[in-house]
Amino acid sequence: MTFAAVFIAALGSSLPFAASAQATGTTVVRPVDSSESARPATTHRGRLLPGGRLNPGDRLTSPNRLNVLVMQADGNLVETIPGGHVVWRSQTYVPNSVLFMQNDGNLVVVAPGNRPVWASGTDGKPGSDLELQNDRNLVVYAPGHVAVWSNNIAGRP
Repeated sequence: MTFAAVFIAALGSSLPFAASAQATGTTVVRPVDSSESARPATTHRGRLLPGGRLNPGDRLTSPNRLNVLVMQADGNLVETIPGGHVVWRSQTYVPNSVLFMQNDGNLVVVAPGNRPVWASGTDGKPGSDLELQNDRNLVVYAPGHVAVWSNNIAGRP
């Protein structure tokens, strides 16, 4: 089924939806809990658990507090290191986008209108979480702590 067909089918419901691009080129659309959108900006320590999200202004910090991943209001997901140096970005400049760690294991930046603009392609790995490590690596781990995606910047200056 194509993204358009799945998304159009989803529009018939009164619930908002989040969409995620899959490696096969299809897109999965799943309901989003509407109560989640009312959360204030928060700081998460090291991990974003299944079903978690980063709203604009929310951040994930590494356990040693040196590395920071921020879902910026401009829609870009950015990792910085001490001194504010950017070491990785999603390049998804769609204002008010949200990062979802979906229950299916896919990490997705979703723009307003429930339009996926970036995805890790790790769907099919339910129970996965996102971890920002002390070595600066941003990793999606499947159950059993098996790395299934990484931004591959461990130790980058």
